[in-house]
Amino acid sequence: MPRRSLRPQRHPIHPLNDDDNNNNNNTNTSPSQNLLQNEQPVTIQDTIVTTVNSVPDIPSDSSSAPSMSGASSEHKKHRHNTRTDQSVANVTTTSTLPQPSKTTNSFLATFTGVKNSLLGRTNAPAPFFQAAEENKSLLSYILSEPNPSLNIIQEFERNGAQLNAITDEGNTALHLIARTEIISTESINIVDYLTRKGCDPNRQNDYGWTAAHYALAHHNTDLVVYLLKVMVDVNLPTFDIHDGYPTQTQLLHIAARKNDSALIRLLIKTYKARVNIFDENGCTPLHICCYENNIDALKALLENDADFQKGTRLNPHETPISICVKYQHDQCLKVLFDYTTNFNWKRYFSQLPRSPLLCDFPSTYAIELLVQHSLDINLCDERGNTFLHYLVAKKDVDYEKYIIKLIETSADFNRQNRLGRTPFLEALEQKNFQLITSFFSHIEFTNINVVDSLSNTALHYCKYLDGNHIYQTVFDSNTASLNAQNRDGRTPLHDAVLVDNYSFARYLLQNGADLSLVDKDGNTPLHLSARDDNSKMCRLLMKYPNLDLIAINKMGKTPLHLACANEKPNAAAILINKMKIEQMNLLDRQERTPLHECADNLNGSLASYLIRHGADINAKDIRQNSPLHLATEKGMR
Repeated sequence: MPRRSLRPQRHPIHPLNDDDNNNNNNTNTSPSQNLLQNEQPVTIQDTIVTTVNSVPDIPSDSSSAPSMSGASSEHKKHRHNTRTDQSVANVTTTSTLPQPSKTTNSFLATFTGVKNSLLGRTNAPAPFFQAAEENKSLLSYILSEPNPSLNIIQEFERNGAQLNAITDEGNTALHLIARTEIISTESINIVDYLTRKGCDPNRQNDYGWTAAHYALAHHNTDLVVYLLKVMVDVNLPTFDIHDGYPTQTQLLHIAARKNDSALIRLLIKTYKARVNIFDENGCTPLHICCYENNIDALKALLENDADFQKGTRLNPHETPISICVKYQHDQCLKVLFDYTTNFNWKRYFSQLPRSPLLCDFPSTYAIELLVQHSLDINLCDERGNTFLHYLVAKKDVDYEKYIIKLIETSADFNRQNRLGRTPFLEALEQKNFQLITSFFSHIEFTNINVVDSLSNTALHYCKYLDGNHIYQTVFDSNTASLNAQNRDGRTPLHDAVLVDNYSFARYLLQNGADLSLVDKDGNTPLHLSARDDNSKMCRLLMKYPNLDLIAINKMGKTPLHLACANEKPNAAAILINKMKIEQMNLLDRQERTPLHECADNLNGSLASYLIRHGADINAKDIRQNSPLHLATEKGMR
């Protein structure tokens, strides 16, 4: 766009009105007419225009006839910058026959001249597509330039760019300036200029973000302060996920995440931002501070009556206290207590559905803080588990440090959950050797002789472990537990066989475990090892002379019956080699022999092994079926 001339401009020639057109041949007797005596007129005849380059220095106020070329050109351009390179000042036109088309052109010329005079333009407006290109260039410049210049932006504006143009995502120039990493005084000046030119600071892009959202997210504090002054509503929520922030994010949520305590105080006290507003994740700014461990922002929110009691909207258990405990943000936890000294924490903790200690795993310092503020260290969850039970499941921690802290806070080491398990029994089951060692180190606080709700002793739980020193410590604490039977009638030896813990079974046998005791189904340990084809365990049991090879269970079955019925050839072979012929042909309650069991299962190889060792092929069961009958029925070949 050409620059305006700095020389004094002549007054434009005023077109005649319609009355003057109707009196085209009359002579104007105004005083200004004398000033035009030396000018050469522009004669318009049809489409031919004749001009004479004689221009006086004195402007003319003459009310001459309207001219399509003279009046419009003189109004839109200076004398030194015309398309015809001619200096045109006062122009008069002559027309002998006024025509409607000339009147219309005269009106358009008049309108264009007035508009250009008012708007200060000397050229015609740019076409629409040219403005669109200028808009794109303006936004691209702001987006790519780390330090945009106001002068360049104004140059874009003079070239037809619209300052309130938007990108495909709905971002205005204000949004783009706010997203720059470096905010200088020049940037503030640009934003000030844009807002004075009509750019709306409250405008939200396609994600619902205003320029203030971006400025705050990029730590552009000075720009945020300026934008807050010109915004109408500081509580505008976003309406889509963007840049790691959920839907319904407000400025206060961003300030909390950025730990900007000054802006939090400004938003709340000056602009009345809602302090307990939830985002789409159900978090208030206070919850965000606790998640992010933002201590300064947390202090600012607590000073302004932020609600520290309620959980998130999606999880009522996720209270600010629980969040700090869960993520071990101990300093945030301390701030919460320091800023709420008059609050009745004892009553609050008693009304919680779950103790904060049980929401996750706290540090020892958090335990100390919570107990100091009247939290019952022995509170349990819906399954009866206390914090000590939770400690068992936690790996890679300093158990001894926690045990000492819990002793200092009077924790109950022998509290049983709904399964009747103490933390010590849980540690045995979960093979937590380090914690077991810590319990043994503080044996005065740990009851090793406890039994669970199924009458299992600590020695029953040793079935999961492999360590003679643990067996010995537990056994020494209660020797009577060696043959103790639980609700299912199983002794520790039964359990050792069931889980195939060879070292534990050997330890029990060495210390006099009873091989003849049976469970609720009448099974001895040998029955269980034969049923499971545990040949190694069978050989271990057979080393002891008091082992009964033909003990029967409640179904009248010997261990060999179970081995054949379950198609366990290894255990069956060991038993057959140790038994007499008459022992191999013992009948169960259905009067079946082990050979009947093989025939019923179509196990020809095991049946052949029994027959070779003297099994009776003519024995009949209660239905008078011999093994051959059963084999025929089953189709064994």
